[in-house]
Amino acid sequence: KYNAAPAWSPKGDKIAFSRLDGGKFDIWVMNTDGAGEARLTSNSGDNENPSWSPDGRYITFTSTRSGSAKIYIMWSNGENQRQIKVENLEKGSQTAPSWSPYLE
Repeated sequence: KYNAAPAWSPKGDKIAFSRLDGGKFDIWVMNTDGAGEARLTSNSGDNENPSWSPDGRYITFTSTRSGSAKIYIMWSNGENQRQIKVENLEKGSQTAPSWSPYLE
């Protein structure tokens, strides 16, 4: 298997990453010791470049499920996956999302 783009959770207890399996990339998470692997995306284009929100509640990622690469967001357990629509950026690809640090 091929794994790429690891992203540590803000608490440092989980790692989100992209895994190539069956010809498509999906987002997975696991504990830092390698246990508890869980697939968060499946059967929906290539899903890559995960990035955790500063509070650890969400993961943003790039997906080709609708054709060209777009930015999506989901809860850290993989539920509630949805595209982030950005005005004037609907044409072309959107890749490599990243969260800014939490500002108080």
